[in-house]
Amino acid sequence: MNWGKAIRQLESEWKDVPLGLRLTGAIEISVPAGGFVRNEVQRLLLTFGRSKTVRPLPLAMLIRIEGADV
Repeated sequence: MNWGKAIRQLESEWKDVPLGLRLTGAIEISVPAGGFVRNEVQRLLLTFGRSKTVRPLPLAMLIRIEGADV
């Protein structure tokens, strides 16, 4: 993937968003190699009738919105 091209496209599209609609913030992404899985949850699912195992959640995102960009 050409990241430079993607960044330039995103920046050009961001300029078209009115200032009153913009929010600033940060995104934190966590992507563990095996995904997020808890043995306790798997046990509960099996105990209460889930016959198939549930796949681990591949990633998690924390989005912090700081406020309007005015």
